[in-house]
Amino acid sequence: MKIKYLALAISAIGLSQAAFAEDADAPKKVEKITVTGSNIKRINVETATPVEVLSKADIAKSGAGSVAELMSQLPSVSADFGTSSNSFSQGAASVSLRGMGEKNVLVLLNGRRIANYAYANYDHSFVDLNSLPLSAIERVEVLKDGASALYGSDAVAGVVNFITKTNYTGTEIQARYGQNTAGDGRENSASIAAGFGDISSEKQNLLVSFNAYYRDPTLDSMHELTKSSDLRKYGGQDGRSTSAFTGSWAQQSDYWFSPIPGCPTDRQAVSDRKTDGVYCRYETRGTTVSVPRAERAGGSAFYTRELNANHTFFAEVGLNRNVTHFDTGYASLGFTDSGNSGKQSRIIDSDMAAYPTYGSGGPLVVARDVYEAGRGSSDLNSNLTRGVAGLKGQLGSWDYETSLAWSQVFNTTVDTKKLLSNAVTDAYVNGGYNPFVAWNERSDVNKLLYTSYRTGKTKLGTFEFKMSNSDLFTLGANPVGFAWGAQMMRDRLEETFDAQALAGNIENMGGNSADGSRTIRSLYGEFSLSPIKQIEAQLALRYDSYSDAGNSTNPKLAVAFRPNDTLLLRGSVTTAFKAPSLSQLNMSPVTSYTQVADWVRCDPLGYVGSDCRYDNKQLTLANKALKPETSTNYSLGAVFQPINALMASIDFFKIKQKDTIETLDAQYVLAHEYLADKKTKDPVYSEMIDRQPRNPGLEAKYPGLHDGRLIGMHLPFMNIGRTETSGYELGLRYTLNAGELGRFTVNEQLSRMLVLKKSYVPELDPTNRLGDLYNPAWRNAARLSWVRGSWSADLVTRTTAGTYDLTDLQNMQEDSKKLSTYSSSDLNVAYTGFRNLVLNAGVQNLTDKQPRFAKAAGAFWDNTSGRYVYVSGTYRLK
Repeated sequence: MKIKYLALAISAIGLSQAAFAEDADAPKKVEKITVTGSNIKRINVETATPVEVLSKADIAKSGAGSVAELMSQLPSVSADFGTSSNSFSQGAASVSLRGMGEKNVLVLLNGRRIANYAYANYDHSFVDLNSLPLSAIERVEVLKDGASALYGSDAVAGVVNFITKTNYTGTEIQARYGQNTAGDGRENSASIAAGFGDISSEKQNLLVSFNAYYRDPTLDSMHELTKSSDLRKYGGQDGRSTSAFTGSWAQQSDYWFSPIPGCPTDRQAVSDRKTDGVYCRYETRGTTVSVPRAERAGGSAFYTRELNANHTFFAEVGLNRNVTHFDTGYASLGFTDSGNSGKQSRIIDSDMAAYPTYGSGGPLVVARDVYEAGRGSSDLNSNLTRGVAGLKGQLGSWDYETSLAWSQVFNTTVDTKKLLSNAVTDAYVNGGYNPFVAWNERSDVNKLLYTSYRTGKTKLGTFEFKMSNSDLFTLGANPVGFAWGAQMMRDRLEETFDAQALAGNIENMGGNSADGSRTIRSLYGEFSLSPIKQIEAQLALRYDSYSDAGNSTNPKLAVAFRPNDTLLLRGSVTTAFKAPSLSQLNMSPVTSYTQVADWVRCDPLGYVGSDCRYDNKQLTLANKALKPETSTNYSLGAVFQPINALMASIDFFKIKQKDTIETLDAQYVLAHEYLADKKTKDPVYSEMIDRQPRNPGLEAKYPGLHDGRLIGMHLPFMNIGRTETSGYELGLRYTLNAGELGRFTVNEQLSRMLVLKKSYVPELDPTNRLGDLYNPAWRNAARLSWVRGSWSADLVTRTTAGTYDLTDLQNMQEDSKKLSTYSSSDLNVAYTGFRNLVLNAGVQNLTDKQPRFAKAAGAFWDNTSGRYVYVSGTYRLK
């Protein structure tokens, strides 16, 4: 096999066929390009580190409706789709590599950074994939190696570079439609790109493009597995609302619940715990959604003008708008109580006479939605604006580029039908809304309601100058390439939360604000050299200076060795770093909720196993003294191609990260509330825990109970964590030409984690996380492709390893259940027989595979929307 074919194989660690796919729009002229993972321009794509490439054709065949969905189909990638209204990153999608989380992945657009998502996510920052229109993406390059020596912070686990058209002549129109076969979740998208002028003859080119996307919500009521919250028949709990019509009440002294009068007999149900009494259960799934409605639109323009033979001016502007509409359900009185006892609001002692029917045994708690107001909503509007201008060309034997880039993300969120706490209290004390009647007057309901507003803005400005020379001098008989550059960035985050939320005056709603900025100055260099013909080495070094988090210097060494024309061996070692996010350094205290096992109460109360589950209100605090997280990355791999039809590759990796920014693990803090004697409270950890006053009545009923009900914790960010991960990625591709039957290709891709350990406390070694619900040991994609004339088809089966039905393996017990592996298959058929037209049609989840149920999460753990069908077309006019 020729060396030039092996060079292509180097980038094929992922979807191998993508590296060999021919782009119909690719220029026939051989020119130097910059490959993700190197700053040195080169004629071919060979590098010493694995790069996975998705072409335009691969994207069309995937059937994906969004960038996040596309990325989630790669075995080496996991993605968050941003469909939860309870997330701090509401409506935003993100991507993770090698179990390291989204904060350790650098996302680029056309090789440049863009502003992060505009809300102060309390523990990390990332680029929102929903701000990138899938229809505008021409190619995706995924560098699966540490790259801080090249790109700076965030590039710990790898880099994802989304590349759009920047130079095109003609018109291209795309359209796509898809929906679940149940009839909901309809998606429509369309785009148009038009290019004017030709660089070679007219010395300039203007490319403009527009895109639009709309998604209907996926309705819980239209799918068998989600139409009811009562999951007991699947091994879960009865999740039907205890606070919707008519609600439930109890005296605080014993928390023994009873239905509020008016509850139909057939809705009265005993608590799952058996010690909480009887609730009025109500099914609300008839109006809830699992995937929210979304609208996205955007446009961009790229202008290139050749000033002379050696210098070219370029400019780029773009605007993308993402609107997500969440159904947030009924507003509830009070905070979320621990366990299954619902939403509660206390009625003060002095007002007990107003409710004589319910006795005078002290304060009452009420699980009651203000259902008279109807369901509330949360609407997120996120706008990404970006612009780039610069010069590129040649200065003697050097390729150069200088540019100014600016991007901004501006978010607004409007939450309707929230409840003002002071208005609720006033109604209790002075009369008005009465939670113990089945229906209140609208005038009394309106006094409680409030619409909240939240805004966030991130700005990123970058100036960069870089030069490269692929033949600076010779080493022996081989050229030595060199690149260097200087960069300055200004990063800013501003978030303003609703004043009522910040004051804690909105029921069941916390809030935080942030205001911070930083300046980053960087200098970097890179050598590419071949001491002998069979070896290519990459040497890189980068220095970054942060105005608020200190300095970091990171080297990288990567080597590719070709002992013969059929084998490539490669390896690398590098250090990487992740700077503290602006929110971790500058945010106001933020409230979140986690589930914990409070055994000092569960043991005396007789709760066992998963019944010991409490909602922990956690107050997280910023810390100006944070320093960067640091890591060391190792990789070793091989690509073997004995014949053109067969290729195999394997790449091992190992990452050791320290000083990760964490809050102390809530379960750990609870476990250390008492010293070893189990009687004396630890002076450090107990101060982080907030509890209600002790309840003498309840303690008399349950001997051994001596602590009040858990309220929450207040925990600052600290550089206390460590992460260790290792594994390998395997690729195998074989092509068979079957004459009249066409060409068949088998492609097998496996991403296998061997170690995933994390620690959230400084004095403990990292503990195993591999195999819990969030971290399956492996993911696999087996693809069978067929091409015959104008027809082609792809059948891909994706399989995810089974996991324990646990969110934390440290809670492993003898009877802990393990979920089975999960596989689903997708089919795509393409036809190119019409002139200038490419058609695709396909089915995702071809066999309508049913999802697995995870008791620990109280939910189905895989796709619950069932089978999904789509059609798409691309029409090109030259």
